[in-house]
Amino acid sequence: MPGARAWPLLAQAWFLVSQGRHSDAISAVGQALTLSPGLADGWKLKGALLASLYRDREALECFDRALELGPRDNDSWQLKAQLLTRLGHNEDALIAVNRALGLNPSDAGAWQDKSLVLTRLGRVPETLECYQRILEINPLDAGVWRMRGLALATVGRYDEALISLAHALRINPRDGEAWYNPALYLAVLRRYDEAQEAMRKAAESRPQSTLCVAHFRSYKSVRTGIARTRSSGPTARQDLGVRPLLFQLIVNDRRNRIPRGMAANLSSLPS
Repeated sequence: MPGARAWPLLAQAWFLVSQGRHSDAISAVGQALTLSPGLADGWKLKGALLASLYRDREALECFDRALELGPRDNDSWQLKAQLLTRLGHNEDALIAVNRALGLNPSDAGAWQDKSLVLTRLGRVPETLECYQRILEINPLDAGVWRMRGLALATVGRYDEALISLAHALRINPRDGEAWYNPALYLAVLRRYDEAQEAMRKAAESRPQSTLCVAHFRSYKSVRTGIARTRSSGPTARQDLGVRPLLFQLIVNDRRNRIPRGMAANLSSLPS
């Protein structure tokens, strides 16, 4: 039967993926689909491989084909959502990731994908539900506590943001970004000495981080802003340019991420 002969080719494609030979894997999965064009897992794998090579339009066609054959496959919906996000089709991406979550509401990765799409749509307050759901699944995810803090600060809830970042730092005290962000929030709250101490700890914790280096190039201007706010009294502006920076950070923290390398996110082959 063609289907029976297709599975060994699909297994070969997976082996080639493990060797980093994505172009050869596409050839193998193409042969499998020639023998069995109704193999949904084959279209899903081919789509993931094409996406890994940035052949995005072809990849999207493969995911659509996989979903025609298996409309209740949450992985295919999630992969499609990730690809649509990369293409900038955020409204369509939100529809796709909601379909994935409707099929598997316990998938933390899909909630992360949804938070990214909502952020790009400018719907930052709605991301808070996403972070809450992720933390219910994995309360020790320091990165999510940090992203939740960024979202809270973006909507002006600085005290809650500090609590969220404190959780992140308890889990990962070497996270330079998680020290840097409280420095901004503490400055907004006029807790200036604590702000400068947080800035110092950020520099010590990850001095080689690209993001931290970029942040600390602005250390002098932030410190100057703190001093200016101190001297100007209660009527001075308190944001220090924080909100635009926060929004940029929350977007860039997972920019164009295709979680788990696309192909690695796919379900295992049947035994």
